[in-house]
Formats: sequence, C-alpha cells, structure tokens
Amino acid sequence: MQASATPALRVLTAADAAAYNAFLGEGVLAHPDTLRISPGDIARAPFKTESGAEGCTFAACAEDGSFLGVVTVEREAGRGPQHARGRPLRKRGLSRVRSRTGRVSR
Repeated sequence: MQASATPALRVLTAADAAAYNAFLGEGVLAHPDTLRISPGDIARAPFKTESGAEGCTFAACAEDGSFLGVVTVEREAGRGPQHARGRPLRKRGLSRVRSRTGRVSR
C-alpha cells in the first residue's frame, strides 16, 4: 500500500467562498442528521470565508486542491480570556499564565 500525501492546511479567502459552500452543501446532503442547516439555507445566505480579527476558516486540502475537511474558528464578542471550564480568568490567573508563557494569547 502506498502512503498518502500529507494534506495541506490553509486559511481560506473570499475567493474560496464558492468552493467552500459547495463542499458544505455536499456535507449537509450526505449527513442531514448532524447539521442544523439545509442546502436551502446555504443558497439563501452563503457562508463567507474572509479572514479577519473575529475569525477565519481553515481547509485541509488534497494535492489537487480539493477540500478534505474544513473548520471555522471565531472569537466570541465581549468575552475575555476563559478558563478551560468556561469561567473568566481572574487577574491572578492571568499573571500565572504570563509567568509561564511570557504572553497571553487572545
């Protein structure tokens, strides 16, 4: 058996919106029980793929550029750094994070 090539991971841009929405639509049709949207929802309001301060979408791509999988990460508005259990970090907790890492990622 021949080993498969490692997928490339990249951040999507506005130019990828059509391919992303087509990929998402295929997933909705193939797995309607796992998503709370329909192909009609995507057609009425296509998802945007522009990256910015509030989030971005990543795609794992095959050698031919086709999407193998996608994930979108978004910053929640109005929330500061959170503990793994969802509780806000206190200043004392932030200083401990800073002392271990030298920085606090946001």
